[in-house]
Amino acid sequence: MLYCYGGYTYAKIGDETILRVEFTGCAWYIYKEDIRVPEGKVEAVKKILVILILVHVGLGLAVLANDKVALVLDVGGRGDLCQNDMAIEGATRTCKNLGLELVVIESNTPSSQLTNIRTAARSGEYELIIAVGFLMLDAINTVADECPLQKFALIDGISHASNVLNLPFDVADATALAGALAGLICAQFDYSEVGLILGLQTPVLFPYESSFRFGVWWARQRFAMDAGHVPDVKVRMAEAGGFSDVALGSRLARDMLDQGVGVIYTVAGRVGLGVYAEIDAELREKGYDHGPPFFIGGTGCNQDWFNDERGAVIGSVLLRWDEACAYAIKEYTSGRFWGGTIRLGLADHCVGLSDVDDLVTILDIGERTGQIPKDHTHVYYSIILNWAQARAFIPAEFWAWIDELKDGILACSIRVPSATTLAEIEEIRKKYP
Repeated sequence: MLYCYGGYTYAKIGDETILRVEFTGCAWYIYKEDIRVPEGKVEAVKKILVILILVHVGLGLAVLANDKVALVLDVGGRGDLCQNDMAIEGATRTCKNLGLELVVIESNTPSSQLTNIRTAARSGEYELIIAVGFLMLDAINTVADECPLQKFALIDGISHASNVLNLPFDVADATALAGALAGLICAQFDYSEVGLILGLQTPVLFPYESSFRFGVWWARQRFAMDAGHVPDVKVRMAEAGGFSDVALGSRLARDMLDQGVGVIYTVAGRVGLGVYAEIDAELREKGYDHGPPFFIGGTGCNQDWFNDERGAVIGSVLLRWDEACAYAIKEYTSGRFWGGTIRLGLADHCVGLSDVDDLVTILDIGERTGQIPKDHTHVYYSIILNWAQARAFIPAEFWAWIDELKDGILACSIRVPSATTLAEIEEIRKKYP
């Protein structure tokens, strides 16, 4: 006899319950309620077990046909104008185009990440669960092991689980473009140094540093082809010792500006807010509408929208969370989904240097989420105007040269270094000072 109670299916022989089967959407769990099999009933027990498995396999296949995708956000949620908002943008657009239902799940605290992913997986409702950001790694590893039948995608991280599609960003190529822009600006306007502020000198950030240094070096060589001399522009680097001290960012920027730095690129989380504020204050004090000095955002988010009063931000290194989410959903629905790692880079349109379309996208998201009030149209267009004036101040050929670098990277005729060890980064520092 089969009966259901409390979400479980039970098998009974006579008055005794001998098996309990649970389908969580992750796996089929078979529990022994009583290890004693009544005499002469062994074959009957086997048949019941087969029936139970077939029933739950059928239920499982029905669940996987729900055409639902879960997007589990990182802490910060909607309105961060960064990875969460961009992930929602890409997943919403792609699910709509493919006729899928998207469910967005917000993580209010770090501890809720595991709860949210586990709840989504055990519900059995979702064909694919996407986790946004490397901070989700531990939660994904845990739940992916618990739920081997569920398919996951992890954006900007690498899991060990075989049922997870890892989509880390290959950021080095985009950071090289930022280094080239910074180097060209400093060469043109007679600044002796380019600033680089890292949260920590750690192997995770070595690719940023190595590729940025290469970009500055490339800019010197490209500038010399037209100017007839190699400009003496070097990289001045500082470490913030973390990613949250905004006031320290201001102090580090002040020191760099006093030392003749013309552009500062930061990969230091909230420390960059202090760097931007100091550059903005410098321009305001001098009465400038735009830089130099300039700020280049390196958090992977579009920070060009900071230009609400003046053009202090000349560009941002973007990680295209929207395109990464779209990639994951398309891979799954096409039947090509497999556990493993695919690095997303320039060729995939998943990293790059910000442009006007990127700015308009983030401003539109800002209006929808209330970060930019809809009745403040002048703010919207002031940001675009300040951004455009700052960009127009840079010689047009510089943008063409940066496109040359990008084309060379895509054609593999230019190799951007991406250090991962201390020995490699020390060699890079010597080669590209």
